[in-house]
Amino acid sequence: MASKPSRPCRCLRWRCPTLPRWAAGEAQALRTRHCDWYLAWLDATPLERLVFDPATVAAVGLEIDNLRAVADWCQASDSPDRLAKLATRMYGYWWLGAGGLEGRRWLQTALAAEERLGLDERIACHQTVAIASTMNLDNATALTHASRAISLAAGRPGPFAMMALGSRSFAQSVPASLPGADPRLALDARADAHDAVTMASASMPMAWRASAEFFCAMVETNLGDIDAAARWYESLARSSRQAESTDLLLPVALAGLAVTQHLLGHHDAALRAALDFEIRRASQGSALHWLRTTVVEITPALVAGGRQAQAFLLLRDAGRYVRKLGIPLAENHLLGMVAVVEYLRGDPQRAGRLLAASRHLAGATDRSIPFRTPAHWALYRHYQPQVRAALGPEEARRARTEGQAMTLDYAMAYAMEALG
Repeated sequence: MASKPSRPCRCLRWRCPTLPRWAAGEAQALRTRHCDWYLAWLDATPLERLVFDPATVAAVGLEIDNLRAVADWCQASDSPDRLAKLATRMYGYWWLGAGGLEGRRWLQTALAAEERLGLDERIACHQTVAIASTMNLDNATALTHASRAISLAAGRPGPFAMMALGSRSFAQSVPASLPGADPRLALDARADAHDAVTMASASMPMAWRASAEFFCAMVETNLGDIDAAARWYESLARSSRQAESTDLLLPVALAGLAVTQHLLGHHDAALRAALDFEIRRASQGSALHWLRTTVVEITPALVAGGRQAQAFLLLRDAGRYVRKLGIPLAENHLLGMVAVVEYLRGDPQRAGRLLAASRHLAGATDRSIPFRTPAHWALYRHYQPQVRAALGPEEARRARTEGQAMTLDYAMAYAMEALG
């Protein structure tokens, strides 16, 4: 990676309309050089690192004020091609660090002049909008833009074309997971996911194959084939160990294995994966939002494996920061995991209340599938009938009513109270 400037140029966002003409000309030249430096910095960094390496993504995050100044200048100087390049090279930041709403605005500005962009830039822009939309649970927008990227690529292989196949497969698997869904949705989702693996395997570095396998695993988790999901997570773990710049994908594989092996009743294997995930997460020391929210998904495996105290520690820690992240349904995600843990330790009433709260708070009722991740959805599907059976019809109805009546503040306090 190119060396960073010794002094961040944060002043470049300031504009003064009364500058003399010569000074205004110098300011424009300075801003152009500033823009070119940061675009060159991003361009000199391998795309795999920008997408999959937490340290590189965190480094991009540290420069966000400068990168915003670059985006401002691209728009002020009517340079949609530069803006497209900036926003698409920040793919990993939108995915892992910031949720992507800001990135979507930049990309939509660039796409407003789509006819002035090169083909590769157009493909990259549409797919980056798709992944940013997925992270904000806007499935319809993700599907539209991923499909547009695939159409533009017309079968030509490349990282953004491959990721577009993965994004469309995931977007299709979400409605396909609903009861009564058209079975063709699941077929289409699996076809796109497998096409992504085929494209990545034919001519691309191993990191991209691992990324395609991640989409396959998530799709199968959504569709409820937990055996298939576990196999894909195993394959993802193997590919991640062989590839460069996959410091994120191996923890992804281990978290997925912890969930899928737990759901299959393989508690020793689930515990091994959960403990390995924690070791790798701790060694990275990363504050990326994805890792900070995903950690709660390993807690059922920890409890079933006899590590209750460790699970409680992770959940309490998540409770202290999850509401500050601004990630859609992050609170519901946490409440759902605490509910599963409560059921596993023998309190189905508290589990029933928290499951109901997780389905109805923080805007969840506005969504057809009010779950943050495929693992969240899979754990709910697995445990909600067990909680209901343990309580019986009348008690289950009462727990559901009480959970639905909670405010978010009360539900969070109630969940944390259970953890000591």
